[in-house]
Amino acid sequence: MKTLIFVLWVLGYIAFLLSVRRMWTGKYVRSPLARLVFMNMLSENEAPEIQEWYQCSPERLGESVKSLFIQCHLDSGTSAFLKRSIEKSGWMFTQLYHSFVSAILSPLVSRTSINGFLGRGSMFVFSSEQFQRLLQIHPEWRADRLLDLGAGDGGVTKVMAAHFSEVYVTEVSLPMKWNLQRRNYK
Repeated sequence: MKTLIFVLWVLGYIAFLLSVRRMWTGKYVRSPLARLVFMNMLSENEAPEIQEWYQCSPERLGESVKSLFIQCHLDSGTSAFLKRSIEKSGWMFTQLYHSFVSAILSPLVSRTSINGFLGRGSMFVFSSEQFQRLLQIHPEWRADRLLDLGAGDGGVTKVMAAHFSEVYVTEVSLPMKWNLQRRNYK
C-alpha cells in the first residue's frame, strides 16, 4: 500500500511539473550549453520558422542621406545564407563542441581567433545581387584592385572579389589570416 501511494505521488508530481512547464523557458537557463540542449529539445517537434524580410523606414533618415538609401530585398543569396545558418544552428553536437572549445580557449585568445580555428563566424553583409545593386554595376563589371580591411574569414570579400582582378586583405587574427591565405587573397 505504501508503495502504491508513493508511485501515485511521484506520478502526480511529474504531472504537476509537466503542467507548469511553461515556466521552464530558456531565459532562466544560464549555461550556454544547457540552454542549447534545452532549446534544441523544445524545437525538435516545431516546424522551422519562415524567415520574413524586414523593411527599413527611410522617412526616419535625415534629408542628406534619404536620397542615398537603397532598400535590399530577400534574394536567393540571402535566402541560401539564412537556410545554411538555420541548418547549422540545429547541429547540436557541433554546437556543443564549439562551446567547449570556446570555453577552453577564451582566456587565451580572442573570440575572432577562436572562430577562425573552428571555421565559424562568417559574416554576411550582402549577396552578389545586393552588392551589384548597391554599386549600380552589372555582373560583368570589372576593376583592378580591391582592399578589404578586417576581412575576417573572407566571406564578404568573396562576394566582392568576383569583380576585381587583384584582391588584397588585412586581418589581425592569425587563424583568420590562414583562412584568407587558403582563399588565395594577397
